[in-house]
Amino acid sequence: MSHNPNLPTFTQIGIYKIEGLISRGGMSLLYLASDPKTGEPLILKVLLPKYLSEKDVVERFLNEAHIISLANHPNIVRLVDSGRWEGGLFIAMEFIKGSSLRKIFQHQPYTLKRAMDVLLQIAYA
Repeated sequence: MSHNPNLPTFTQIGIYKIEGLISRGGMSLLYLASDPKTGEPLILKVLLPKYLSEKDVVERFLNEAHIISLANHPNIVRLVDSGRWEGGLFIAMEFIKGSSLRKIFQHQPYTLKRAMDVLLQIAYA
């Protein structure tokens, strides 16, 4: 987990307890959090405060939550919750332990057959 003194630090977002900052994207922050009802780990994506006044960015963020909510496939992250909190907007998703596909392909040589198998799984999702 990373820590940057220039980024907002939260102990709670909505009802979710924040465990730490995972990463910063272009328009959002990703936090590791836990569900107070189940104790399960979650990922919370939070729109950076400077974008809350930009209608098109807010619409894209809310649309992302809506699209995730429509997906029902084992290869697509599951939406747990989304909405507004006193600091802005969030999307709560299931936590999936592992590496990104980019990191996996960078560190492990893949045969064409294995790469095609992975690509097919992505296409089915």
